[in-house]
Amino acid sequence: MTTTYRKARLRAKLKLADASEIIGIDEKDLGRIEKGIVKPSLFILKRMAYKYRVTTDYLLGVQL
Repeated sequence: MTTTYRKARLRAKLKLADASEIIGIDEKDLGRIEKGIVKPSLFILKRMAYKYRVTTDYLLGVQL
């Protein structure tokens, strides 16, 4: 299952290792977030949105 987290990272043209370094978390933890095993903290969610140039709503799958 591909999550919006992974889609956003790929759209930003970042490898998992590069994205985890930029966001400031372990590569394994980012992988778990992308697989839907764990949810990111608000701090990490905001960093992901900023670095991937998307909204937090997009990452969370919120549709208006």
